[in-house]
Amino acid sequence: MTDDNDKPNSKTIYTRVDYLRKALGLSVIISFSLVSIWIGFSTASSGYVYWGLGTVGFGTFFAMLVGTFLITDNWELADGEFRKALTVSIISVYFFSLAFANQIQADAILNASKATVMVIPANIVGGLFNNLWAVVLLIIGFYFTDKVVASKK
Repeated sequence: MTDDNDKPNSKTIYTRVDYLRKALGLSVIISFSLVSIWIGFSTASSGYVYWGLGTVGFGTFFAMLVGTFLITDNWELADGEFRKALTVSIISVYFFSLAFANQIQADAILNASKATVMVIPANIVGGLFNNLWAVVLLIIGFYFTDKVVASKK
């Protein structure tokens, strides 16, 4: 990428290598995210929902982190790559949890007589929908707080 700051009306000129790097970064994001989601769904469909949840979370996080590094060509965490990766990962895990909410079960709860143990399914979908505002506020709060702190440095 060439940037001429000497000329008053200069524009950034992208070369073929810049376009190839950006295409590679976008390909990494899309392909590795889809592969991690596919592996997560396959794992969760086999009965290991929590392993699938972790696979989707870590897979989309690292795919987005590496892809944005390739797109921006800046190998530091200065351009918001971490914020973008964390936001995409949290949203992916949220929607994955909605997809497999009926398979996630709560811990064992003792009934009133405490003689037997019953495992009751958790109302995960209701909790996720009721707490969607908290997830969104967490993402927005972290994103903008980190942006403000980075601009103060």
